[in-house]
Amino acid sequence: MVAKFIIRGLIAGILAGVLAFAFANVFGEPSVNQAIAYEEQMGAKEEATSVAAGNPPAAEEPELVSRDTQQTLGLATGTIVIGAGMGVLFGVLFAFGNGRMGAMGPGATAVSLAVICLVTLYVVPGIKYPPSPPASTNDDTVALRTGTYFLLMAISVAATLVGLLLRKRLVANMGSWNGTLAAAGVYLVVIVAAIQLLPTIVETPADFSATTMWDFRAASLGIQTVLWVSLGVIFGTISEMAAKRRA
Repeated sequence: MVAKFIIRGLIAGILAGVLAFAFANVFGEPSVNQAIAYEEQMGAKEEATSVAAGNPPAAEEPELVSRDTQQTLGLATGTIVIGAGMGVLFGVLFAFGNGRMGAMGPGATAVSLAVICLVTLYVVPGIKYPPSPPASTNDDTVALRTGTYFLLMAISVAATLVGLLLRKRLVANMGSWNGTLAAAGVYLVVIVAAIQLLPTIVETPADFSATTMWDFRAASLGIQTVLWVSLGVIFGTISEMAAKRRA
């Protein structure tokens, strides 16, 4: 039973990865190029200062992967592989959630689960620790930023599971609308508390372009939205078609 959902998830994830690549290539890469230009500018300034102090210029390191390859083949490979992996996990999640989310059919269940995953795994952690382009972070804080980001993600996942289980109980006593609102309120309380307690990391250089930062973060959100929503829609469409064939 679960195997067929995994196969559907793999197919839907690959197709979603292709769509996410197209979006990232058009809307995400320009801000990355701007950030790289800033990084190169800062590097040139530091080298000029070093040379003026009497130090010999540093030898240029060979470029292992060209920028053109990174933003085409590399980006496509990354998004498709990530999409495939997410699709497999989504298939497993759908196998447990299908039929347990009220009177929704397979299509509505898939889209609902995809939106829940988007909010739980990306939007909520990104409120506290949003993605940043190259040259806008400090390498010394990588471990701290990574650890706190995944900690907040884990808290969000746990709070989501608790909220869904709580909603099931509350709906029986309070009705669908009130039960859903109450469960969502519990989730929000947990997340707000976690965001307040976890450390804030401020490290973006003062002269870094705010427009570049905004464009990069908006594109990152767009990529994740395209990936998750298209995964849910494609998976749901395949599931609806399979249900009609069985009928």
